[in-house]
Amino acid sequence: MKIFVVGAGIGGLSLAWALRERGHSVSVFEKGAIPNPVSSSWDEHRMTRHAYGSLTSYARMMPQAFRRWDRIWQAIGNAHYDPVGAVYIIREENDWCRETSASLDELGIGYRYLTQAEFRERLPMVSSQNVSKVLATEGAGMLHASRILNGLCVWLSQNDVRLAAYTPVEEIDADHGRIRLSDGWVEADLVVVTAGAWVLDLIPELRSDLNPSRQSVLYLAPPKQYASAWTKAPVIVDTSKECENYALPPRNGTRLKIGDHVFTYRGLPDDPRLASDEDLTRLRRAIAGGYNDAAEYAEIERKACYYAVRDDERFIVKSIGDKAHVVSACSGHGFKLQPLITEGLADAIDGKRTFDDVRSWAYGSDIAR
Repeated sequence: MKIFVVGAGIGGLSLAWALRERGHSVSVFEKGAIPNPVSSSWDEHRMTRHAYGSLTSYARMMPQAFRRWDRIWQAIGNAHYDPVGAVYIIREENDWCRETSASLDELGIGYRYLTQAEFRERLPMVSSQNVSKVLATEGAGMLHASRILNGLCVWLSQNDVRLAAYTPVEEIDADHGRIRLSDGWVEADLVVVTAGAWVLDLIPELRSDLNPSRQSVLYLAPPKQYASAWTKAPVIVDTSKECENYALPPRNGTRLKIGDHVFTYRGLPDDPRLASDEDLTRLRRAIAGGYNDAAEYAEIERKACYYAVRDDERFIVKSIGDKAHVVSACSGHGFKLQPLITEGLADAIDGKRTFDDVRSWAYGSDIAR
């Protein structure tokens, strides 16, 4: 089957890999470079985990997702994953720990609550103000995102996948499997749109389900007194309303990154990607409340990224017309799960599963495989 994939983030590249493994003829179209450095997939590192709170269906997917990543490591020849574990800082009592521990028990993933002494020794950089619990989990770490995307690009180019960079798709004919480029229409048997935050430009009818959201990230140089602790740190997630943020430590050639997970529901993906002081107001406040000596951290890069998001943070896999599908992650947790979700879509394209089954499963309402 001749298949066009529109968008070359982790969704598009992992789908192209899954389809090419199954013997399909695949072309990937991207409006920028491949990989595109302004896509939401492009980054030094991204978090992966089994801890998902009330989103238990996605927690149950994670063992399969880790196995799918193992297949990618085999294909590209490198395991771009640091299993550093994760620590969750709980400053306000809620149901998240109870829901998460139930899922981890079910999955057999190790976890424990740190004592105050263990917390202060292991994470001296984290403020202990109002901390009620500190949950440390296994089955978590960092995916080195840009290295993964580059590795997939190399594999695809070596396996007869056409990579059409700087080739924006202007329109999709979902009923006839066609896309319109600057020089006219080209046709395939099937079109799959994996365009991330740009998906609404191509499929405006999804506006009732999705919103673009501008998210802020800071790369920091920690002060000398915490430099050693950060190099040995796990991924850190602060769940409190005032200090909500995630921190990925400087490991294996990466920098310390602290990001804001609170959706802004504003902006457009073609807007400038240099985060403004206004963009960073909430994140800087969270860092000041969550980390000791926060004023001593040097900001070495500020960045804005975009997601197409929905309030429930669930994946969309949807058929549009007779010859097109769309995949949208709808949250910052998309990177870790995308290769598994696109494998499911590739199975549906090959008739191994029904599209309704994959749609329901990706949404999180059916976790049976």
